Amino acid sequence: MSVAIFLPSLAGGGAERIALFVTERLRAAGIDARLVVARATGALIDAPVYRTHGVDLRAPNELLSLPALSRYLDRERPELLFAFVHSAKIIAGIAKQRRPWLRLAISVHNALDVPRRARFWPRALFGYAPERWLYRDVVAAHAVSHDLAAQVIRRFALPPQHVHTIYN
Repeated sequence: MSVAIFLPSLAGGGAERIALFVTERLRAAGIDARLVVARATGALIDAPVYRTHGVDLRAPNELLSLPALSRYLDRERPELLFAFVHSAKIIAGIAKQRRPWLRLAISVHNALDVPRRARFWPRALFGYAPERWLYRDVVAAHAVSHDLAAQVIRRFALPPQHVHTIYN
């Protein structure tokens, strides 16, 4: 099995650290996992798993990474694209729409039930409808708490059996 774990960058946040850990564990289990970043910048750039199994798409930023991610997916054809962080999940969802063979999984680390003014800017402008459409075919969603898993089910209209809680 081949897995592409997609991040905007290697900033030192919790999602990035978990993505590094997941990549290491998948590789230890014999799965061909690659850590794919829109732009190789950030505090974790020297992480050993990235240095040996990382792919820099060299995009100007994560929101402009769709062409580079699309080329990577078409060339490498991973069986699963696992996206972390808001912007990467949106770009991954768009990329998935043109690739019916690709399975998409998402990881959710931040509360969804927040006031509109405190939301990630696309959610503040458009609500959750675009993500409900983009994520309608996800094979799995990871949430870091049971409460967040319930929010993912409600906000993204995902089947409960596709949403899994794994604490940090």
